[in-house]
Amino acid sequence: MLELDKNPGTEEYVIIFSRTPLLDPAFLAASAEHELSPAELKEFEGLRVRAKTMSPIADIKVTDAKSEGAVTVSAKSANAPGEPVIFEIRIEHR
Repeated sequence: MLELDKNPGTEEYVIIFSRTPLLDPAFLAASAEHELSPAELKEFEGLRVRAKTMSPIADIKVTDAKSEGAVTVSAKSANAPGEPVIFEIRIEHR
């Protein structure tokens, strides 16, 4: 679950799901919330190529009259079932 702050803006996230811990690239085992170096970005792009995730599908469900709701995202790997699923989401909020 993601919780957005009260400041309007655009949030961008890269989501990685894996059935097993990913040991490569090594930065995935490090602390989160840091900008990737050029070398780390290159490693990450290699992981994206290997994972080949199909385009995600979003489903928005409004739960009450105040337009509050939930979004579910489904995505499948285009490769073998053991490969990670990687996709990006962009949230614009007010």
